[in-house]
Formats: sequence, C-alpha cells, structure tokens
Amino acid sequence: MKGKTDKKQLAPLMRKSMLTVLGLSVALPMGGSLPQATADAGGNGIIISQPVLNDDISWLNTSSKALNNTDYIMNKIPINVINDEVISIDLSSHFPDDLFSNISVSTEDSHVARVFESSGNLIVEPLQDGVITILLSANYIDSEETVTDQIKLYISKKGDANDDGKVNSTDATQILSHIRNEMYRRSYNHVELNRMDVNRDGKVKIDDAHALMQGYTKQELGAKDNHYILTFQQIEDGPYALHAQLSGDLKVGSTLTGNYEYWDLENSDAEEYGTAFQWYWTDDQGVEHAIAEATSRAYLIGPEDEGRQLSLKITPRSNYGVVGKPVTVTASTTVSKPVSSVKVQSLSPGDGAEGVSVVGNIEVTFDKMIYSDQSQIGFEIKDATTGDVVASYNSSEEYEISGNKLIITLKNLSPYTKYSVEIPGDFLSFDNGDGQLVDGPTIGMGSGKEPWTFRTWAPS
Repeated sequence: MKGKTDKKQLAPLMRKSMLTVLGLSVALPMGGSLPQATADAGGNGIIISQPVLNDDISWLNTSSKALNNTDYIMNKIPINVINDEVISIDLSSHFPDDLFSNISVSTEDSHVARVFESSGNLIVEPLQDGVITILLSANYIDSEETVTDQIKLYISKKGDANDDGKVNSTDATQILSHIRNEMYRRSYNHVELNRMDVNRDGKVKIDDAHALMQGYTKQELGAKDNHYILTFQQIEDGPYALHAQLSGDLKVGSTLTGNYEYWDLENSDAEEYGTAFQWYWTDDQGVEHAIAEATSRAYLIGPEDEGRQLSLKITPRSNYGVVGKPVTVTASTTVSKPVSSVKVQSLSPGDGAEGVSVVGNIEVTFDKMIYSDQSQIGFEIKDATTGDVVASYNSSEEYEISGNKLIITLKNLSPYTKYSVEIPGDFLSFDNGDGQLVDGPTIGMGSGKEPWTFRTWAPS
C-alpha cells in the first residue's frame, strides 16, 4: 500500500542542497520533499535488524553483536537473535536456580510483541512497532517471595529515526541534526541513537543519512521493508530485602535485630548502601506507632515495650541511590519481662512446717532487693486440701515490703489446717542488676513453682 504524500518541505537549510553539501550522492525528489510511508506498513514477517541494543541493563550484553568486549569480562548475558525473527535471552544466571524457582515472563501488550518463557529463557517475537514493558518474575526459594524485574523493549521500523510512525524526510533531518552537533543542545538516549543508526554499524554518521536516502529511493526502506530496530531499556525497580526476620528474645532488656538478604536484580555490580530502618509498636486497635530514634537494624527493648508487639520496616537502598520496596517484619508475640534470676533465700515458716500460729506474720526473703509491688495483682492463701481461697491480699495494708523481705499478716486461718501460700511472679519486681526490672519467682503449689505450705496449730 502506497503511503500518503508528505506536503511538508524540508527546512530551508536542507533545501539548499544540504545533502549535497554533506557529500551525499542522493538527490531529493522534486519540491524538496520525500513521500512518507507508515512505519508499520509492509509484509507479514518482521525481520530483526541487528544489532539489537541494550540501554543500561547491567546484566545484559550491550549488543546482540557483542560490540563491547567488557560484556565477556563481566560475564553478562548475551542477546541471541534466532533467524532474524526471534530473540532469546538466558535467564538462568539472572535468576540462579539455587535461589529462585518458577521463572515467568509477561507483557501488557501482546500485539506489539509476543513474550514467553521456555526452559529458563526469555523469548521475544516482535510483531509490530511500539513499546512494551516485559515483566520478569521468579520465586525466592527460601521465603517463597515473588521478585520482579521490569525492562522495556522499543520496536521501530528501520529508517523511522524520529519514531513518528513514518519514514520520510524528517528522519533524515533527525540524523543530520545530530550530526551537526545539535546533540550538545539536546541529548539523545541510546534508544534514539539506535533508531538513527540506519546502516547498523553501531554509530550515527553521515553514512546513516546516506543509507536512509538511498534505501528509500530504492524502496528498500519504508512501506515495502520489514526490517525493525529493537532496543531493550532498564526500568528501575529497586533492590529487595528478602527473607526478612527478627532475631533475639522478645523480653525487656534484650536486643532485637532485623535480618534479611539483600538482592538487586537490576544492578549486578550494585552494593547495599543507606538502607533505612524504622521500628514500630502496635496498639490494641492495630495502629502502628513509630518509635522515636529507633532507626537502626538493632533495637534494645525497653520497659515501656512490655506487652507490645514490635515490628521493623526495612527499605533497601543501593549505592546507586535506587530505593526498593519497603518490607515489614513483625514479631511473633508481644514483649514480656525477662526470665527472673531472683531466688527465694528463705521462707518463714519453712515449707511443710507444722504448728504455725493462726495469727501473726509469715515472711519471704529474696536474694535481691524488692523494687516495687503490684497490689492489683495481689496473692492468696488457700486451703491446701480443698483449694478454696481463705485470704486475699490486694492492699499494702495487709503486707509489708522491707528491703528484700515480703512480710505477710495472717488472717482468716483456722487451727489444725494445712494451707498453701500462692504468690504470682509478676506481683513483685526486682532490679536485675543491669538496670532492667524483672519479675520474681512464682511461689505456691504446682509444677515449676516454689512450694510453700504449712499446718496451723492453736492460736498462741
């Protein structure tokens, strides 16, 4: 199908036989204009015009022709063009099989190109001109997290240097503008330079303007030509903090540390630098509150954190300044007081004592000074036979704290009866010796508790 005639004239400078001045042997048609052809016109089968180039994808070769020997030195992945129709890129080193599984690829526009995964390879079959985003994804084996890497693919008809969907005189203008050092006033990216490289020698020179004019005149470019120029380009997705976990005891006075595996799919030579950390605690309504100045990987749990659920947000960052998606890891349980190191020095009367008066005082002596009590928790004396509570102590008027002693005033006891004293561990607090408060030992009947029973006699 013949394209419509472009009525626009070339710029005045070009109409003064600019092509002749530059040494081109191709004459302009009458009137100084070139008829245009739509860029996607032509036959059915697309022919990939090599080299296929890569713009800033660090893990991929710079060219399908491997123009840069550094690609080999850095062990970058080749861009393989099969029969000038299909591109194949091995993803096995981009997603190593000892770390990743279930590699998949997709695109949002299958009309421009068909993409799929085959035996660990990205297969791309271009279908028409346009731009697509290719999504590469895989599962990180250790944590089953899905990681993704996006790249763009630009497909343009050979000769469509300015990517306006037409092959005409303005494409020659684009090339000549670049050659006339207009690049110093307008920077061209690799995608644009690749489109201007009409003769596919890896450079943009007068020869490309010559090739454009000759190809069009001989009808080797434009409507009847199915050669297309392809450029891959990086999309910055950012690094990952994978398999994030918290290590350390969830107890007051302990240190929690965020652990993770840093992974940057896009920049194989990038290093972690400036990763941000923020610790939070969650209230009963599920609202997170940032903990002031808790912005390092490790966090010392304070007394105010008792009963709280803690979490850490990790925002990975590379030394290129690229920031990745934040990940939050939450502690499995709430914070508790540390295991008590406090011991009972003596009981008066001793455990199992006989003939104890039903009036007067009994006492517990600990090996550390008592810091405080929680009267709302209190403690009890029970009938050791029936388990019935005979006396509750929820007021400091019924007991006394003196240094390392708890002194209890007996009440409501009967003679010739066996009783048990049951004191919860969190009734008393002690200084653990390092500035942190701990609970005391649990005293009473039952497994793992300090037993304390006695039998009464007649009142004295």
